[in-house]
Amino acid sequence: MNTKDYIATGIIDSYVLGSVNEQERREVECLSHIYPEILEELKLSQQSIEKFAFNEAVEPPKELKAKIFAAIKNESSQTTNGVAKKIELHADKNNNAGNGFKWISLLAAACLLGAVAFIYKLNQDNNHLEQKIAKVEQDGISKVDEQKIAGDKMLVALNETTEEKNILLNQNTQKIMLKGTDKNPENLATIFYNPQEDKAMLMVNNLPIPPSDHQYQLWAIVDGKPLDLGVFDMKSSDVKAMVKINASKVQAFAITMETLGGNPTPNLEQLKVIGNV
Repeated sequence: MNTKDYIATGIIDSYVLGSVNEQERREVECLSHIYPEILEELKLSQQSIEKFAFNEAVEPPKELKAKIFAAIKNESSQTTNGVAKKIELHADKNNNAGNGFKWISLLAAACLLGAVAFIYKLNQDNNHLEQKIAKVEQDGISKVDEQKIAGDKMLVALNETTEEKNILLNQNTQKIMLKGTDKNPENLATIFYNPQEDKAMLMVNNLPIPPSDHQYQLWAIVDGKPLDLGVFDMKSSDVKAMVKINASKVQAFAITMETLGGNPTPNLEQLKVIGNV
């Protein structure tokens, strides 16, 4: 409903006459502060009703006028504690209109406070929504990161499986059994060695899990000298490891138990398995 339609409802005239309910009164006073045309219509309505009342006024009986002045004179002459009572008469015919505008100003302030509260609440809700969106985005990023990590692990495992398959099926691959020494005859490991590609795959068949401060170390014997191929952990009895051998003409492979991190030369007293190529 636009302002013209609202004015046409006659609710402004009803407001001036005092025949509206509380909700309608608040509505008129609020809208008159927002829309100048409604405020102007409110003024015109008040002036029109005042003019009508003045034109249609009926002069009261003369005796009533005399009684009123007599009462005023009598009240003015009375005193309380030596201080004369004084009755102040305000003959402002626009008093009702002034009160109406005071109500409008108060309601305008109330509307403004309500608007400020609404905007504050809206900002709070917006901040909460932004926080929720940020959390959802962060959770989404975390999920993506987790999926990426899982995907990377699967890719690594797939590559390892593919590499293992390739070396096992390659016709140039040699299978070398690394058998236990006289001290530990039950130890056993297998090396699948491809001299053309300088690659080898270790498969542990039977080695005990070493103490927490030790690791197994794989060696290649080249020209009678040990070549370090790295250390490996024994978290279970089943271990597979791919190694790159930067040497040709490997004569043998061996595994020793060394301190954590391995050693530059093998501890032959801790030789666990060995096998010739």
